[in-house]
Amino acid sequence: MSCNKFNTSCNKVSTECVDYEGYLPSWTGLDDCNTLTGHIHKIYSELDYFQSLKNLGLDASCLDYNGDYSAVNVLKKHDNKICELLEKVDGFSFLDAPIGDLDVKCLQGVCSNNILTIRDLLQALINKVCSDE
Repeated sequence: MSCNKFNTSCNKVSTECVDYEGYLPSWTGLDDCNTLTGHIHKIYSELDYFQSLKNLGLDASCLDYNGDYSAVNVLKKHDNKICELLEKVDGFSFLDAPIGDLDVKCLQGVCSNNILTIRDLLQALINKVCSDE
């Protein structure tokens, strides 16, 4: 790869021969005795790891990433799923959740109506307890 953007009056030097004297974040695990090449390899390795979030086990997730485990795609998928779930639960009351096929035995809903929700079930239990006193 050739690039003519560099100052041609400088001598070309291998990064293996250049000591790095800049700031080193602790996450790099590098000390100040590394060459520029060492730092470049470490940075690219970290970028590669974080760019592909497949390392998080997302290939076994309930979300379909279509094989694209890039950070941008994963975050977009999660954002979309969160918004979808928020739309479903917006205004949802736990008390109005259906109870399914529970056998309520001797319990009756208010005015002898069927018990269909958790609210109905709680009210029937309250009525039963209070009537047995």
